[in-house]
Amino acid sequence: MPQDKVILPIKQKYSKEEYNKLKQGFIPKVMEEKWFIYFEEQKLYFHRSWTGLCVYELNFIKDNGKYIISKGYLNGKIAEQRDSMSLKEEVNIVLSLIYILLLNEDDPHTDLGMSFV
Repeated sequence: MPQDKVILPIKQKYSKEEYNKLKQGFIPKVMEEKWFIYFEEQKLYFHRSWTGLCVYELNFIKDNGKYIISKGYLNGKIAEQRDSMSLKEEVNIVLSLIYILLLNEDDPHTDLGMSFV
């Protein structure tokens, strides 16, 4: 993640079981899978699989047995390219990626379909 990053207004809680799934990340197996996601030092990183560009970074803390996204960031260069997209839409995208790719669940946050995934 470059120094130039935009803070995402994101707060989300996960159970220990869900958190353990997040920590496993996601390694693309075919060209159509557009994301490489990995966990390191309480941070979840989302990279585009073809370019390696880091798009999102999520920081986690543990509180009362839950794992909470304490801070979220969007790559500032990406933010410049997506003038028409709001930060709320970016939050919906990253939450969708978590539900679809990491938790293997239906996405309760948005109806993006699989095109962005």
